[in-house]
Amino acid sequence: MHEQLEIIPAQIKVLRHIRKKYACPCCKQHLKTASKPKQTIEKSIAGPGLLAYIAVQKYCDRSPLYRQVEIFKRIGIDLDRSSLANWMIRCGELVQSLINRIHETLLEQCVLHMDETPVQVLNEPDRKAQSKSYMWVLSSA
Repeated sequence: MHEQLEIIPAQIKVLRHIRKKYACPCCKQHLKTASKPKQTIEKSIAGPGLLAYIAVQKYCDRSPLYRQVEIFKRIGIDLDRSSLANWMIRCGELVQSLINRIHETLLEQCVLHMDETPVQVLNEPDRKAQSKSYMWVLSSA
């Protein structure tokens, strides 16, 4: 027996949601349009799978958004970095209540570990690019 690993590249699909209109069979005047499916980010072309993919690439695999834009471009998808950045900001807002609850749970623990790591943040409002910013990581025993 011989085993071999193979990779199937990511697929981008367009999901088209067709919303039918219904009219009263008697008078044809009262129209009703079927409701649309709930979107993760309203009025956005990004589906939940794409948002998760971008977030994992950015935060787990450390692939900056400008690099992801180039990767998407190679497979024929034209997205601009500002759209990806706005999507990540919106995703952060969507999970803020979860982040708050995790933080509350951490603060309830008997022992709390904390790491303060200096990082450089470009284009930070009211600060020079050379000034130090900090990332705080908390964990419990």
